[in-house]
Amino acid sequence: MNIDFKKLLPHLLVVLAFIAISLAYFFPVLEGKVIEQHDIAQWEGMSKEIVDFREKYKEEPLWTRSMFEECLHIRFQFFILRTLSNM
Repeated sequence: MNIDFKKLLPHLLVVLAFIAISLAYFFPVLEGKVIEQHDIAQWEGMSKEIVDFREKYKEEPLWTRSMFEECLHIRFQFFILRTLSNM
């Protein structure tokens, strides 16, 4: 069985080019750099009051002064569902 390397050469070059482009594109990640995720940082700041309340009172808060009104409704619905599921 003969392998014709002249026919394989374009495919090998494309694979090597893809690897080189991928390494160049992801080089910052390979160095350990991480993109700051604004939504995660925002969540950590907003949830601090909730975490502190849970530690102090050992129950779920129904209100927080650091979130907008819609989150109150979502948290309240979650609290009701959690309470009902524990019954």
